[in-house]
Amino acid sequence: MIAQKRPVVLSTRPSGRSDQLVSALQAAGYRTRAVPTVNLEPGDPAALDRHLRSLRPGDWVVVTSATGARQVIDALRRRRLPLRWAAVGPATARVLSDGGIRPRVVPDDVRGDALPQALLAEGPLAGRRVLLPRADAADERLPAALRAAGAEVHEVVAYRTIEAPAASLRPLAAALSDPDLAAIVIASGSALRGLLELASRLPSASRHRERLEAVPLVSIGPTTSAAITAAGLPVAAEAAHPSVAGLLSAVASVASIASRPTPKKETDH
Repeated sequence: MIAQKRPVVLSTRPSGRSDQLVSALQAAGYRTRAVPTVNLEPGDPAALDRHLRSLRPGDWVVVTSATGARQVIDALRRRRLPLRWAAVGPATARVLSDGGIRPRVVPDDVRGDALPQALLAEGPLAGRRVLLPRADAADERLPAALRAAGAEVHEVVAYRTIEAPAASLRPLAAALSDPDLAAIVIASGSALRGLLELASRLPSASRHRERLEAVPLVSIGPTTSAAITAAGLPVAAEAAHPSVAGLLSAVASVASIASRPTPKKETDH
């Protein structure tokens, strides 16, 4: 009897094969194809420096991603300031902690208005400066909520999102043509847009669009799920928590390997 191949999961996250999700999927027994549909590039460090210098003791720095945390840590190697720190969730908080910054606020719920509410629980925001170092493509809901609470919000581009990098065209074509492709992980609206743009550039674009409609799409959370649905694609599973563990569980719900024999020897893509 010929052993079945393990299912393949396509990760579109920007870290590629070095991403923790890819390692977790492989450890769980999946084969993987890591094809970044977005790249992340640092913003202007001088602008970040200027914004940090404008803050007063007791002002807030609110960090909404691990990438933004790394950029802030790099800036703070040039100076130390008595500021109050907030992180959107545990993963971002860990990056800050590893860089010597202990966040004062890390909400249990990383969705919706949890972060503004957690900040308000620490005291009034009226008249407080809040620095938001984040992606150029970030939406406006968080700064709008902070301004509504009376905060003086300063946004700075900590990193830029480059959608649909050309280097991912051929790897994506290979991934979508893989007969064992069982799930595609999408962790942001920009990753979805990059995926769709890349697929549209491939030969036989309509065939690749049909493939995207047929393969289960796994979303990191409600905002990404809404973007997927708005693009006319179905969401097969949504992570209960926007983390590697949450994504792994969501993948398992649509691409289980429990009943699939594992070949004695097989090389991941």
